Amino acid sequence: MAVSIAGYALATELWMLVLARLVTGAGEAAVFVGVATAAQDLAPDHRRGEAASYFSVALYGGLAVGPPVGEALVRHGFTTLWIAVSGFAALAAVASLWIPKGRTVPVAASRSFLQRDALWPGLILFLGLIPFTAFAAFVPLFAEGLGLDSVGGVLGLYAGLVLVIRIVGARLPDRLGWRKGSTLALIGVTAGIWVVAAWGSIPSIWLAAIGLGVGMSLMYPSLFTAVMAAAPEDERSHAVGTFSVFFDLSQGLGATFVGIVVSLAGDNQRAGFAAAGALAFVGLIVQWLLRDRIGRGPRQQPEVAQVGHVIVVGIIRHRKVTGNECLNDPSPSRLAEARCERHGGFDVARPADPTRRREMADDGMLLGRSPLVKI
Repeated sequence: MAVSIAGYALATELWMLVLARLVTGAGEAAVFVGVATAAQDLAPDHRRGEAASYFSVALYGGLAVGPPVGEALVRHGFTTLWIAVSGFAALAAVASLWIPKGRTVPVAASRSFLQRDALWPGLILFLGLIPFTAFAAFVPLFAEGLGLDSVGGVLGLYAGLVLVIRIVGARLPDRLGWRKGSTLALIGVTAGIWVVAAWGSIPSIWLAAIGLGVGMSLMYPSLFTAVMAAAPEDERSHAVGTFSVFFDLSQGLGATFVGIVVSLAGDNQRAGFAAAGALAFVGLIVQWLLRDRIGRGPRQQPEVAQVGHVIVVGIIRHRKVTGNECLNDPSPSRLAEARCERHGGFDVARPADPTRRREMADDGMLLGRSPLVKI
């Protein structure tokens, strides 16, 4: 990235600039996938949502600080701008040397073009981001028609809410679970954009910023947590790449779709807002219909194991039970140490950590609640 950005200052033809931009784009994609994967690998399983929240704060911080810094630098010429920005990228490369390497795993021998565990969460993310895409693209024109000259305060309120919730409430995605978190997020963005479509006033724009701020602050961390929980360890970077594709598609295709609706409706921005909300509502329906498939990999499907006089129905991956003993699986992904408890005269395995119990209860995987059938 640093080298390609510095190349902007040397470009004398359009094709040179386009080529340099392509290299920058490839570098940005590699950096995002690599750093996002590292953040998830270094975070404990029960704090992946918190890690995603903090990671996204860095992205929003860069997007917030970048434009004013760029405007200040460009006053001294574009060459100064490109050299300075190239220096920022080089500093990021140096800082990456201090990221703990962690444990490396072999790349999956065979894999599809898109990582399957990220497809449905990615589709939901795509649909859920369109309301904000519509808001950011068309609310300035809409507000101007209502007599509001600047929407800087509105967008500032939105950005402030996102940053505050993701910092102060960083652990909300972990505590709520991906289902509740993404449900609240989709409801927030749908309600927010529909308020503008239905009311069409200046106060509705401010209310929409609140709904979108709350929804957007929870959406990405919640769905990203579901992807990381399901993806095998040797496919996590592949899953991150697949998931991020839907983020990029929402910015391009989402804005195009809303623009077409606005044009067909006679330059009526409220029609575009209504259509964007409808797509987010479709995302909510998809999330509800696939709630039992998202967030679980192929090795996490329910199985049945016979134990003495009891049949235990549960997630076999998370524990092994032999006789009257409860043993934790030697390579668990979410279950901490298990202990034996007596329920109805039978021995069952339960996670010792209360946080793990709540987490598994949310997903319907708490072993103490699994059906016990006496033979």
